[in-house]
Amino acid sequence: MKEHPISDAAAQGHLNIVEHLLDLGVDINYRDADGLTPLALAAREGHFALTRALINQGAKQLLHDTIGQYPLCSGGIKGFITILKITSLRNYVNILTAKQALT
Repeated sequence: MKEHPISDAAAQGHLNIVEHLLDLGVDINYRDADGLTPLALAAREGHFALTRALINQGAKQLLHDTIGQYPLCSGGIKGFITILKITSLRNYVNILTAKQALT
């Protein structure tokens, strides 16, 4: 299955292309076949500037993929802590912890 251009651009860290696609009206929270949003793809690949830009433009941070992983958790191996710092999401870990406590 061919992916949407915004998914490809986000995974490759092409900030200008992603911004252009958003200007054209593409859904910032588009989900690919695995349920990954542009935010999740950018975070997973460690594209910090794109991750920040997507959050600043209103990308939803609590949309999980098909295996229940949240977008910024996708950045775990490639810089989860850095992503948390640059996006000023001090409460993000608390949100995830509280959500896990409820399950």
